[in-house]
Amino acid sequence: MTGSDLAITFIEMEEFVSYFSLVALILVLILLTWAIILMYDQRSRKLTARSRLAQLRKKIEDLPESTDEEKGKKDLLHKELNHEYFDNILGEIEKIQVTLARKTKEAGKSKVRRKSKG
Repeated sequence: MTGSDLAITFIEMEEFVSYFSLVALILVLILLTWAIILMYDQRSRKLTARSRLAQLRKKIEDLPESTDEEKGKKDLLHKELNHEYFDNILGEIEKIQVTLARKTKEAGKSKVRRKSKG
């Protein structure tokens, strides 16, 4: 191997590293974009649930009750609204349970640490 062969190999290696860095940078940008989209999607779902409840409530208020069919339809919408409320409440309860379980686990770990130190 001569000096010129080594120089060519070094240049090829340098190009490979620069291409590899470029690909890695593109992958990182894609992952960051994906994370931002997921965060925005979660935020919009919360707003959507609230707006869905508001729309359903408004729809129920606007319905007339002159016939039995309309009363039945309004009752069904009331049931759907109640189910939405219960789903939201259950979701909040699940969040609280997860938080409590995490805090209980952390408290247990800190208690074990205090006993082992003492």
